[in-house]
Amino acid sequence: MKVVRERKTNVIIVDNFSFKRIKRYIQEPRFTQLDKQFFSYLSITVLESPAASDIVNHETFLYAPFLQWTILLPGFLQSRHDPNLVITAALDELSSSDIDLKLGKDSEKYTPDQKEAFVQTANRFLNRMFGMKVPEFDEYPAALMGLTCYWSKVMYPEEYYTGGSEASAQKEKEESSGLKKGIEKLAEKIRDKL
Repeated sequence: MKVVRERKTNVIIVDNFSFKRIKRYIQEPRFTQLDKQFFSYLSITVLESPAASDIVNHETFLYAPFLQWTILLPGFLQSRHDPNLVITAALDELSSSDIDLKLGKDSEKYTPDQKEAFVQTANRFLNRMFGMKVPEFDEYPAALMGLTCYWSKVMYPEEYYTGGSEASAQKEKEESSGLKKGIEKLAEKIRDKL
């Protein structure tokens, strides 16, 4: 498991989700020596920033809750990376006409070419992925607001989780997919520990 944290956000990347031993990595520019020792004790390799970006590929599970998309898109979701499973804040389709609005006060920090790259990368990513919002916690609905799980349309086609019926695909995906049930079970376990 590889965690990358930029500012107040986390990115966890689990590399190679095959049957081999999972390589786990973590990255945070502000880690102290104690943080590094702790993760080393857990057999998690600590990477120096920006090394995590170099090892993301199609076999990577990328966990990046609430990482700013201005870091996520160029650093982890470009075509050279193509992770097949991603949990992050919801990405909206971007267009050249609304990119300045989405960037807000940070808009002036980016060149027109960088803004166009954001648009291209986000839309390419969204076109190749299915997405489902993570269910809310009953006790604290805002805790996971906007967090979304994306999975590859190529790696996991709709038939894989809908049983092949196009008419019921949307309903199945929203109400009874295995992914949603898994997320709900995880949320229940976390609630039990609180």
